[in-house]
Amino acid sequence: MASAQEGQSGRDASGPEVTALLSEQHREFRRSFAELRAMREPLARRDALERLSCQLSKHEAAEAMAVYPVVAHLASGPELRARALADERQTARLLANCLRKSFWRPRSRGLRRLLCQLQAVLDEHVSYEEEMIFPVLRLGEEERKRQMMGTWMENAESIGPTRPHPHGPQRLPGLIALLPVLAVLDRLRDAARRRVETPPKMRS
Repeated sequence: MASAQEGQSGRDASGPEVTALLSEQHREFRRSFAELRAMREPLARRDALERLSCQLSKHEAAEAMAVYPVVAHLASGPELRARALADERQTARLLANCLRKSFWRPRSRGLRRLLCQLQAVLDEHVSYEEEMIFPVLRLGEEERKRQMMGTWMENAESIGPTRPHPHGPQRLPGLIALLPVLAVLDRLRDAARRRVETPPKMRS
């Protein structure tokens, strides 16, 4: 794992070192998920799940655009990338199921079971990246390149989709081409939903 000094020097020079950035985001996801699982009020839990879903969707889309294409050219890269993308498709499927269940049956035991499954899959995926992919990146790419990747990652997250899309393309070129389109559609849906949920007096 990148040292604190390496991550800080990367941020000072040109951008955050990518493995340090991703590790920081992984820690935040784990904290958010633990808080979500501890919630007892169904509507508050649903709101927290939607926020986590938005951040996870942006994160995983940005990895597909900014990280995995680089990984694919390193030692054992194609296999590492294929496993990571398969994990993320599974995460997206579970996340989409959790969102549907939280909307229609927010108090159901089925939702709690799905959240437990999602947390286990997410933990496994995060551990795989940190233990298998990050060391390959640190060995195969110079720090300057990893700093550039951190900047690419942040830029990609700023324009990425805000919802899971488990049925999107599975091949990387098609996935990268479609992600910006999905992001626009997601933001239109988010804006429409906010307008429906906002009382008329608060819109003016």
